[in-house]
Amino acid sequence: MPDLFDSLETDSASQPVEGAYDGQQESASEDVGWPDLNDAQERAVRASLKPQLVVAGPGTGKTRVLVCRAAYLLTKYSEQLRPSDLAVITFTRKAARQLTSRLAGIVGAKAQHVRAGTIHRFCAEILQEHGEAVGVPEDVVVAPEAVTDAFWQRWFEGNESWAKSNDISSFRQAKLSISRAKLGIETVTSRLQTARREYDEMLASRGMLDFDDLLVKARDAVNINSVRDAVRETTKAILVDEFQDTDPVQFHVVRQLAARSPKEKGAHLFCVADDDQSIYGFRGARQKNINDLIDRFGCSRDSGRLHILQTNYRSNRAIYEVAESVLPPEQRLKRRGEIETANGDTSPVVLSSWPDESQELDGALQQVREWLDDDVSPREIAVLAPWNTAVQALERRFLRAGIPCEASSTEPILQTPAVRRLMTTFALVERVLRSGEIADDALADVMDVVLPEDLTTRVRDIAHRSKAGLWGIFQRLATDADAAERAGLGAERGQLERVYAAIGNIMQHARSSDTTIESLAEEVLRQFGGTTHLLAEAADSLRDPLQADGMAEAADRLRRWLERIRNGNGHGRLLLYERNTRLVQVHREMIRHALDLANREGRVPNQSPAAFVVSDEDHPRPLDKNDLVCTSDIDAFLRWAERNGALGETLPQVLEIGGVATGRERLTLAGFDADQVTHVAPAAYRSPSLRLFSLLQTAVAPAEPEPAFPDYVMVDLETTSLDVKLCRVAEIGAIRVRDGKEVDSFDVRVELPDDLTDEEATTLRDVCGMDLEEDFVDALPLEEAWSRFCAFVDGCPIIAHNGQRFDFRILKRLHRELGSGAAPWTMTSDTLPMATRLCPDLPRHTAEHLRTELLDQNEPTAHRALADCRDQQEILAALQVRKATLQRKTALEPILPAALTGTLIDITARDEGETSPTWSEGERVLLEVGYRWALRDASQITATLRRLLPRSLPAMVRATPALYEAFDEERLLSGDDDARPGLTERLDALLAPYRSDSVREGLRRVLSHLALWGNDEARTREDVVTLSTYHSAKGLEFECVICTGVHDNAFPAYYANSPEDQAESRRLLYVGLTRAEKQLVVTYMAKDRFDNTRRLSPFLRSAPSQLLKRR
Repeated sequence: MPDLFDSLETDSASQPVEGAYDGQQESASEDVGWPDLNDAQERAVRASLKPQLVVAGPGTGKTRVLVCRAAYLLTKYSEQLRPSDLAVITFTRKAARQLTSRLAGIVGAKAQHVRAGTIHRFCAEILQEHGEAVGVPEDVVVAPEAVTDAFWQRWFEGNESWAKSNDISSFRQAKLSISRAKLGIETVTSRLQTARREYDEMLASRGMLDFDDLLVKARDAVNINSVRDAVRETTKAILVDEFQDTDPVQFHVVRQLAARSPKEKGAHLFCVADDDQSIYGFRGARQKNINDLIDRFGCSRDSGRLHILQTNYRSNRAIYEVAESVLPPEQRLKRRGEIETANGDTSPVVLSSWPDESQELDGALQQVREWLDDDVSPREIAVLAPWNTAVQALERRFLRAGIPCEASSTEPILQTPAVRRLMTTFALVERVLRSGEIADDALADVMDVVLPEDLTTRVRDIAHRSKAGLWGIFQRLATDADAAERAGLGAERGQLERVYAAIGNIMQHARSSDTTIESLAEEVLRQFGGTTHLLAEAADSLRDPLQADGMAEAADRLRRWLERIRNGNGHGRLLLYERNTRLVQVHREMIRHALDLANREGRVPNQSPAAFVVSDEDHPRPLDKNDLVCTSDIDAFLRWAERNGALGETLPQVLEIGGVATGRERLTLAGFDADQVTHVAPAAYRSPSLRLFSLLQTAVAPAEPEPAFPDYVMVDLETTSLDVKLCRVAEIGAIRVRDGKEVDSFDVRVELPDDLTDEEATTLRDVCGMDLEEDFVDALPLEEAWSRFCAFVDGCPIIAHNGQRFDFRILKRLHRELGSGAAPWTMTSDTLPMATRLCPDLPRHTAEHLRTELLDQNEPTAHRALADCRDQQEILAALQVRKATLQRKTALEPILPAALTGTLIDITARDEGETSPTWSEGERVLLEVGYRWALRDASQITATLRRLLPRSLPAMVRATPALYEAFDEERLLSGDDDARPGLTERLDALLAPYRSDSVREGLRRVLSHLALWGNDEARTREDVVTLSTYHSAKGLEFECVICTGVHDNAFPAYYANSPEDQAESRRLLYVGLTRAEKQLVVTYMAKDRFDNTRRLSPFLRSAPSQLLKRR
């Protein structure tokens, strides 16, 4: 392929791609068209291949310029530049995704091959290809935050007194100090240097690099001539966004690869920066990098290679002038007054003073209410605060007021408890598959997130004092009751057993050749009980939908109708009828989302009490035997059908969700047979919408309990002692189970050894109930018994209760001693974690306790192997029934906002004299969870609901006392639950690129992917008010913005002592003010929480007085 610079001879601007700026496509039919550019933007996009610097203030179109520059290079130099030769470095992962999407709108599918991502992603790619040159193995993994955080949390706990005396107030601050030290920005004390060595050793033992290592190792790699030349061969152009936020190491990597002129070897460099928005000095970002870029690469005004984007398309004139006034006039690349605004409005910025912080935040809430009343969309409103504590206080106020919001302080997905369990376990599994051993540090990370903190600390302390490995100590405490008692952990041994069994199950699952990333994730969450469903946390308060009379038959009819629709067998339609026209629309959306029919066509007659869920007919034909009707008011449906001639010669099937007896009599009079009508008793829930929700839950959940495996062997051993290393096997029992039914059995006694001790004989007689004479008449030698057992298992999975602790360890020992080749079973599965998860209230989860709880059998167990196998199978079957019940109770959580909407409509439509409903505990839970989803705007169905309601759902609920008073508001606002609205959907999206990969091939990639891409999620909620810190608001824009906390202890910040820190504090306020497009309110308090007097930030003293209005 020709070199990119071959065609360049002068420094004059390149000619435009023909038709590129007049909306025409160039040559590829997939190209969509170029956006409009102003003169300054176009000059930057069409600049020469010498290094270029674009200075782009807020709202000046920097992303548009960057996208168009990428498109310009790909089209103008298509013969010299492949899409994969172009690297676009963005500050965030979200920005990379947005840039790729916008680039695809111009150049089509080629955009997917452009290497757009963060600098860490770029460095990871370099190390994947050339890491060996700097000692980085090919299979290195990027350390997840759960791993790095766990190390520094443990370090901080052990050094807290020293840390706080040295101004290190949290583990994150210690971690940040080490990060800055790695990047050469900060020096640290000898104690932190020791911690850094231990930290680096921990990462090395895991085969991991953290984010700073990626940068430093990539820098070292590109310093090697051969590596630098190789990277330049595959990276012919580098476009850098937010260049002002680069640190010295990041700039060094880019500088080494870039060419200073077309005659010099290296990549074309195009950077977009704004020195006025350099606000990440605490992370190591260095504004000086911009000046170094100008000096090294000649990007000055005089050279014509420094481009100032001079038109602000975001803020009006008043907002921009006030914002610019907080910046010092000196040492800026943009001259004051050089930037024009497309919106010349000079309506003043509002200044508002409040007595204290609490009243200031209340005032912000009131201002937002006024904007909402003026029909400003919630998504166009933001409230900014200097600190996360203030953001959290705002969030509580907004949620309590029923205003959907999204806060920058909300826990990132990778920090949620369920996902931390998932990621630490993924890291443990990856280590085991790579090294064959369970590493102590990886085990410690898992223990930190699946066991109580004090228990984890005690186990680690025992391991430390005994100078034994953590895995060995953990294994002994979990499997040896006497050892646990001696360690003072007898009461906690059940928790250790559960985790030990769960790890064994997970590892067995992971080793299977057909295990995918998706199935491993499901197994981890299942074994460790991590729930991503709010309903699961209140499952005991919920009624099993299947318990309602008629529910099973109704769900079966709905399933059969859905099967015909999906398979294309027949033309059956589903008609909904309710007297309330809005209610029928809500129910229609519930069914379409629940049954995955949202993308199918369906006619919706305006103001009609009836609607087809799926139908493409302009003039619907009368209902016939292939159709299904769903209604809670049969009388009204029949009257409507008679008026409209809706019934044909053959009559449809009817699902009556509630209703009264008179309606069923009318059906008989209308010619319906009894088997055409399924009645679901109204006792389930009072609300028609909740009854429909229960029907849909039953229809989508498994109709029958699902067996653990289609074909498996339940096994039990009787032994001479509990010592898995030394005990002798006396009896092997097993049953073969296929599709949940026993199809074969195995029952063999093993010849007793001549050296059987008295203690062993006593155990067999007293514990196992065995007669040492009669029971062993037909006993087999151990070798023959083992051979027959292996033939019986015949490659099936084997299952046992508490098997990972006892039975499976003995069977593995026997295989080592007597067998050869692969084990006769494909997988081992212990039912203990399942029992713990599904029976959380039991004090212990032994087979005896479970028999009493699940089977109502109180007589002592036989303690014979085959009988115990059958008991365990009964227990497992009962657990599977509980699991199926839980699946029904928790299904379809994301559509609960629609059920809440339907309930709201039903209540508001009641006659004035009707009494308010009295809600059952189950109804309260369902409605409350629906409200929590609505507050977070986390469900896809809420977009439809917005079209059906005059106001936001939370606002309407709060205005309906009969509904809102049923909720526990403090629980709504606490946010302490493991689950979060939308967490399941977010996790599915996060794992989507690797969902079907095998574990052995994909686990290392998925860990690196999540570390590099995971936490920076695009906003998933469309209609919410944004609550954010000033730092987190960078890159966002809103029609209306409130900047709170603009006082003299926040701007400048109380810790901003140096001139550099003071200047960065000015820039931070500038960033906040320039988020606003049309309306900006600036607030501050007169007294802080310590009763100190506060004044308006001195940074605003230079603001034009005519552009400020005090209120």
